[in-house]
Amino acid sequence: MGLRGRCWAAALLLSSLASGAACAARSPGTVAAPVQIRARVDVSALIERGCYHCLERAYRLAPRPFEAALLLAARSKELGLPYEPWLERARAVINAGPGSEQGKARQIARQQRAMTEEAQHRDEAAQNAAQLQKRAGV
Repeated sequence: MGLRGRCWAAALLLSSLASGAACAARSPGTVAAPVQIRARVDVSALIERGCYHCLERAYRLAPRPFEAALLLAARSKELGLPYEPWLERARAVINAGPGSEQGKARQIARQQRAMTEEAQHRDEAAQNAAQLQKRAGV
């Protein structure tokens, strides 16, 4: 067997040893207990996204869910869902938490006015679109 044959034989021996070691049964060692990792959720990022499910999650996770409750009331009204329960939850947060109750009550009143005005604008836009379609003969 020449030098070339010996190199191939050595390479074959090394590869079989390496693959055999990789497939060998492992000795039972100590098994670490599963660690529970709680992901940190950025509540402000959820509120910024603004989708209904994100706002619901923000409401559940926020230490003071007042803003999320108001935004959920607005989003619910936009979607045609009952929004009164979210306003009641916002009021409950006001009564439970510290801070100026008058200021929070004014914020709720502003939010309700904004939702009403938004609904009026949506209705006016729908009426204008219907009139334009009627004029165009569509």
